[in-house]
Amino acid sequence: MSLWCLLLISLSGALAQINLDKKVFVFPKRSTANYVLLRPTLEQRLQRFTLCLRYFTDLTEPFAVFSAASRQRDNEILLQKQSPVEYYVWVAGDHFVYRVPRSEGTSPYWKRKEPQKKNKCSTELSIILGQDQDSFGGALDAQQAFVREMAEVYLWDRVLSPELLQRLRQESVPPSLVNWTALNFELRGNMAIELEIHLQQRAFVFPEASNANYVIVDEKPKEPLTNFTLTLRYYTDLTHSFALFSYATKESPEAILLSKPNPEKYHLSVGSKSVTFAAPRTQDPTPRWEQIHVNWDSVTGLVEFWVDGNPLPRKGLQRGYSISSEASIVLGQAQRTLSKDFDARQSFVGELTDVFLWNAVLTPNNLADDWNDHVVCNLVVNWRALRYDIQGYVVAQRILGNANRFVPSVTPTRRPFTTRCPM
Repeated sequence: MSLWCLLLISLSGALAQINLDKKVFVFPKRSTANYVLLRPTLEQRLQRFTLCLRYFTDLTEPFAVFSAASRQRDNEILLQKQSPVEYYVWVAGDHFVYRVPRSEGTSPYWKRKEPQKKNKCSTELSIILGQDQDSFGGALDAQQAFVREMAEVYLWDRVLSPELLQRLRQESVPPSLVNWTALNFELRGNMAIELEIHLQQRAFVFPEASNANYVIVDEKPKEPLTNFTLTLRYYTDLTHSFALFSYATKESPEAILLSKPNPEKYHLSVGSKSVTFAAPRTQDPTPRWEQIHVNWDSVTGLVEFWVDGNPLPRKGLQRGYSISSEASIVLGQAQRTLSKDFDARQSFVGELTDVFLWNAVLTPNNLADDWNDHVVCNLVVNWRALRYDIQGYVVAQRILGNANRFVPSVTPTRRPFTTRCPM
């Protein structure tokens, strides 16, 4: 059963009005043919506005998010991500630059030329999502095209602070020129609308042992892995062997395998070779949430293993090895072949959450800094925007009680997802 449900594909040539609450526009690839066309009705020229939207992407090249053009001017409103740390904003011909703060204590800055105070946006606007218009409704550039997901697009003809918007959302969204819950739009090209699945504050619950119960993660790296960081949290009372995370390739069913053979040991395999780490001893036998953070670097072969933020002695594994990008990722089982041939005796029973895989070596402190900036980098598996397929008896449910998070999560459910990589 897939929890990513395809609701609509291509409404080219016809305007639709649909409540898009809990849905996203999916932009599959860079192309001038893929975009969303909006035609709002403006009774008077805009003197002020508030634009609000959310997006998720792994692009590091420039891309356009929101473009409003008139017959007189192509950049009436243009929101563009010029670099991983810089936004460009055009308003009625004026150009603004906003730099994203890179770390806590760093201030953002605006850079702009002197605005033309008498300029106002035209009443006749062509609004396109995911492209930059260089003329009214056309002259698109594939090099500026957006890829991945966009949601909750609103445009108001007044100035609203983020604090006011947050409060209004808890009551009702104020009237807007572009309203996500009653959007007049036209899909062009190979566009789609899908349900947005939020897994924050949720866990996959594996209720019983079976070789039929697992989760397929529909993600894989763009290039072979020569290093990685894997983090996750789990909750179980099992005392026998179980697998948590399995990354299998044609060359090796244990390209990456994180398992726990017994309560006293953790087992990490890379390329079907493995190392064992002694689990920290606790006086309290009561089951509790545990957070695992593991790094592997091909250059040195070193494996770094943290349990609840506490590092264990480093060990060496598969120095110089490279992990294929053609992979199958499964949660809750150990693959012996690609997505097949599971052993119920190694199946996980319990709860699993916050699964992330990076193609980089990151320490817990690095991740805390990134999350404090509301950004993530080099992600292969992203719990906050996970594409997955549940097989058998596995249920996604809200986490009960205190899950004792070690790494803080500060990106709320209704917050823009952005991606930033080191420059």
